[in-house]
Amino acid sequence: MISTLSAGSIINIIPQENNSFYLEINPLVQENYGCKYPITYEFTVSNLDSAFSVVKTWSRHEPGDAVPLRSRTENFNGVEALRLDITHNKVYLSVGFTDLTNFLEIDFPDHYEIVFDKISKYYDDRSAVVTSSLDDVQGWKKDISSQSGRIFQQYQIWLTMGFITDGIGRGEVDLYQPVINDGYIEIASHSRSHPDPAPYGNKLVGEISGNKQDLIDDFIFPDLFRRGDKEYVYTWIAPNGYRDDPIDSLLAAEHYLVNRLYRSGYNGMGDWNEDLLLFQPVGMSGEIGHTSWYSSATTDTLELKNRFDRAYNAGEVYHFMFHPQSIDWNERYGHQHLEYLSGREDVWYVALGHLYLYELMSNNEYTLTEVEITDNKVPEKLHLEQNFPNPFNPTTTINYSIPTNRHVNITLYDILGNRIKTLIDEKKMAGYHSVLLDAFGLPSGVYFYKLSAENFSLTKKCILVK
Repeated sequence: MISTLSAGSIINIIPQENNSFYLEINPLVQENYGCKYPITYEFTVSNLDSAFSVVKTWSRHEPGDAVPLRSRTENFNGVEALRLDITHNKVYLSVGFTDLTNFLEIDFPDHYEIVFDKISKYYDDRSAVVTSSLDDVQGWKKDISSQSGRIFQQYQIWLTMGFITDGIGRGEVDLYQPVINDGYIEIASHSRSHPDPAPYGNKLVGEISGNKQDLIDDFIFPDLFRRGDKEYVYTWIAPNGYRDDPIDSLLAAEHYLVNRLYRSGYNGMGDWNEDLLLFQPVGMSGEIGHTSWYSSATTDTLELKNRFDRAYNAGEVYHFMFHPQSIDWNERYGHQHLEYLSGREDVWYVALGHLYLYELMSNNEYTLTEVEITDNKVPEKLHLEQNFPNPFNPTTTINYSIPTNRHVNITLYDILGNRIKTLIDEKKMAGYHSVLLDAFGLPSGVYFYKLSAENFSLTKKCILVK
C-alpha cells in the first residue's frame, strides 16, 4: 500500500516508485481559488550534488519539463524553481498547478534517496515577507496611483491595488491596464462607492459582489490570478476599515481570502476562520505618507526602517500601505524606504492575496497516513461523490468515503457496460479517500465508475471530452 502525505484536505503528496511523487490538490479548492501560485516543497536528498534535476508534468503519459535551477542571488519570487542546498542535502522545489488538471507528477533522478520533509512556511523557505497595498485607486488621483505601480515595479516589490469601481471608466482602465500587464500588481476590491463606516444595508451585494464583477469585466488579470477563463480576486480592502458579519459572510461566499482592515502595528498572519472560510483579522504594519491625511502615516525614514526591522527580525510579515492622496513621490522618503526593503535574498516579495493563498494551501499539519483524512469524524455511511472536474480531459478526481474498514473496488466502465480499467482493488480504512482517474488513450464519451464495498455499491456517470 502506498502512503499518502496529506496537507489537511488541500494538497496530497503521494510517493511512487522510481523516485516520483504525485501532487494532488483538492479540486474544489482549485476551482474556488485557482491555486496557480508555486508552492515550495522541501526534500532531503542523500549525497546531493550539482547534477541533481527535477522534471514536472501534468500527465503521466506526457513528456515533462525540467524545473529551472535557480540560486538565491537571482532574487526570484513567485516562479517555478529548483534550489539546491548541497551543504545540508536539502532541495527546495517550487511548482504550481496548471489550468488543465489538479494533478502534477514530479520525477527525480533514480540514483538518489529522496524523502519529502514539508511545505515551506514561506515561498523558497524565505525568512520574512514584504507585501504592500494601495487604497482608493480610482479616477481621483489616478496619475499618482499609476505612478505608484510603476515605481514599485522598478523595485520589484508587489503592490496590491484596491479599486473603487464607481470611479473607474474607460480612461482609467486604459491607464491602469498597461501597469497591471507589466507585473508586480494585484487587482483588489475596495468597493464600488467607498461607503461610510456603517452597515451597508441594501448596498451590500453591489459594494462587494458588484465591485468584484466590475473588476473582472474591466481588467485582464495577470496569469497567476487566472485559471483558464476564470479570474480571481483574493483581497478585499475594507473601506474605512469597517467590517461586520454580513460583510464577512458575503466575502466568503464570493471566495475572497482576505479582508484587510485599517489596523496598524500588525506583523502577523490572520487566522483562518473555518466557519466563514476567510482569513481574519488582517491588518498592516503601518502606513507611509504624510500625517496631514492620516495620523498613523509617517514620512520618517528611520521609523519606517524600524517598522520593517521588527517584522524582519521576528520572521514575520512587513505589510505597509498608503493612499494616493498622502504619498508624494517627488520627495525622497518613499524611494529611500523601497530601496531599503528591496533586493534581499531571504525575503519573499509577494502580493497580499498570494500570501494568503499560499497560507491556505500549506497551513495544515502534515501526517503520514494510509488514507487521506479530511476531518476527524468517521463517515456515517458509504458515499461516492461526483468526479471533478466533469467533463474532464484526461484526468479527474473521484472522492469517496467508507464508514468501516473494508475491501474497496472502483472500476470504470464504458456506456455498454464493458470494464475499462480498475482504479482501486484493496482494503481501505474507514474515512475519506480520493483516487485519480487517468483516461489517457480512451476515446471521448460517457463512462461510468462503480464503487463496490462488500455488499454495497454506488455508480456515477462521467464524461470524457477531448
